Amino acid sequence: MYPRNAASPERVDIGPVIQITDGAVQTSGVAVKVIPSGGTEASGGGTVEYSADGVVLYTPTQAETNYTSFILVASKTGCFPASKTVVTSASGTAGYAGVDWSKITAATSTVALT
Repeated sequence: MYPRNAASPERVDIGPVIQITDGAVQTSGVAVKVIPSGGTEASGGGTVEYSADGVVLYTPTQAETNYTSFILVASKTGCFPASKTVVTSASGTAGYAGVDWSKITAATSTVALT
Protein backbone atom coordinates (compact mmCIF):
# COMPACT_ATOMS: atom_id res chain seq x y z
CA MET A 1 0.00 0.00 0.00
CA TYR A 2 1.05 3.57 -0.55
CA PRO A 3 2.08 5.38 2.66
CA ARG A 4 -0.25 8.12 3.85
CA ASN A 5 1.30 11.51 4.60
CA ALA A 6 4.81 10.08 4.31
CA ALA A 7 7.71 12.49 4.73
CA SER A 8 9.33 11.09 1.55
CA PRO A 9 6.53 9.99 -0.81
CA GLU A 10 7.36 7.27 -3.32
CA ARG A 11 7.21 7.79 -7.08
CA VAL A 12 4.01 6.69 -8.88
CA ASP A 13 3.80 5.55 -12.50
CA ILE A 14 0.77 7.25 -14.09
CA GLY A 15 1.17 5.86 -17.60
CA PRO A 16 2.00 7.18 -21.06
CA VAL A 17 0.38 10.32 -22.48
CA ILE A 18 -0.33 9.72 -26.19
CA GLN A 19 -0.61 12.31 -28.99
CA ILE A 20 -4.06 11.95 -30.61
CA THR A 21 -2.98 12.73 -34.18
CA ASP A 22 0.01 10.43 -34.57
CA GLY A 23 0.17 8.18 -31.49
CA ALA A 24 3.51 9.58 -30.31
CA VAL A 25 4.31 9.02 -26.65
CA GLN A 26 5.04 12.33 -24.94
CA THR A 27 8.31 12.67 -23.04
CA SER A 28 8.10 16.36 -22.12
CA GLY A 29 5.59 19.07 -21.33
CA VAL A 30 3.10 16.86 -19.50
CA ALA A 31 1.21 18.44 -16.60
CA VAL A 32 -0.05 16.49 -13.58
CA LYS A 33 -3.17 17.31 -11.58
CA VAL A 34 -3.95 15.82 -8.19
CA ILE A 35 -7.54 15.09 -7.15
CA PRO A 36 -7.61 14.15 -3.45
CA SER A 37 -10.51 12.23 -1.94
CA GLY A 38 -12.84 14.89 -0.59
CA GLY A 39 -10.49 17.66 -1.69
CA THR A 40 -10.19 20.08 -4.58
CA GLU A 41 -8.44 19.28 -7.86
CA ALA A 42 -5.20 21.22 -8.24
CA SER A 43 -2.00 21.29 -10.27
CA GLY A 44 0.56 18.87 -8.88
CA GLY A 45 3.29 20.37 -6.76
CA GLY A 46 5.55 17.32 -6.99
CA THR A 47 8.11 16.16 -9.54
CA VAL A 48 7.24 14.94 -13.06
CA GLU A 49 9.69 12.56 -14.75
CA TYR A 50 9.58 10.11 -17.67
CA SER A 51 10.76 6.53 -17.96
CA ALA A 52 12.84 5.44 -20.97
CA ASP A 53 9.68 4.31 -22.77
CA GLY A 54 7.67 7.46 -21.98
CA VAL A 55 5.67 6.46 -18.91
CA VAL A 56 4.90 9.56 -16.84
CA LEU A 57 6.30 9.20 -13.31
CA TYR A 58 5.17 11.51 -10.52
CA THR A 59 6.55 12.03 -7.02
CA PRO A 60 3.85 13.80 -5.00
CA THR A 61 4.40 16.20 -2.15
CA GLN A 62 3.75 15.00 1.39
CA ALA A 63 0.55 17.09 1.60
CA GLU A 64 -0.80 15.53 -1.60
CA THR A 65 -0.62 12.08 0.01
CA ASN A 66 -2.48 13.02 3.21
CA TYR A 67 -5.81 11.56 2.05
CA THR A 68 -7.37 8.09 2.09
CA SER A 69 -6.91 8.16 -1.69
CA PHE A 70 -6.00 10.52 -4.49
CA ILE A 71 -6.14 10.49 -8.29
CA LEU A 72 -3.25 11.60 -10.50
CA VAL A 73 -4.05 12.81 -14.02
CA ALA A 74 -1.24 13.41 -16.53
CA SER A 75 -2.28 15.49 -19.55
CA LYS A 76 -1.08 17.60 -22.43
CA THR A 77 -3.01 19.53 -25.08
CA GLY A 78 -3.88 17.34 -28.10
CA CYS A 79 -3.18 14.11 -26.20
CA PHE A 80 -5.05 11.31 -24.48
CA PRO A 81 -4.56 11.74 -20.74
CA ALA A 82 -3.42 9.00 -18.37
CA SER A 83 -4.57 8.58 -14.79
CA LYS A 84 -3.96 6.49 -11.69
CA THR A 85 -5.91 6.16 -8.44
CA VAL A 86 -3.71 5.73 -5.37
CA VAL A 87 -5.13 4.33 -2.12
CA THR A 88 -3.09 5.11 0.97
CA SER A 89 -2.57 3.03 4.09
CA ALA A 90 -3.30 4.20 7.61
CA SER A 91 0.45 4.42 8.22
CA GLY A 92 3.12 6.76 6.92
CA THR A 93 5.56 3.84 6.69
CA ALA A 94 6.03 2.56 3.14
CA GLY A 95 4.77 -0.98 2.62
CA TYR A 96 3.10 -1.20 6.05
CA ALA A 97 -0.62 -1.88 5.90
CA GLY A 98 -1.13 -3.01 9.50
CA VAL A 99 -2.36 -1.13 12.54
CA ASP A 100 -0.99 2.36 13.06
CA TRP A 101 -0.35 2.10 16.81
CA SER A 102 0.10 5.85 17.12
CA LYS A 103 -3.64 6.18 16.54
CA ILE A 104 -4.57 3.78 19.36
CA THR A 105 -5.54 5.83 22.44
CA ALA A 106 -4.63 3.22 25.06
CA ALA A 107 -2.04 0.97 23.43
CA THR A 108 -0.79 -0.33 26.80
CA SER A 109 -4.20 -1.47 28.07
CA THR A 110 -4.83 -5.18 28.47
CA VAL A 111 -8.14 -6.97 28.22
CA ALA A 112 -8.80 -10.31 29.87
CA LEU A 113 -10.78 -12.66 27.67
CA THR A 114 -13.03 -15.28 29.21
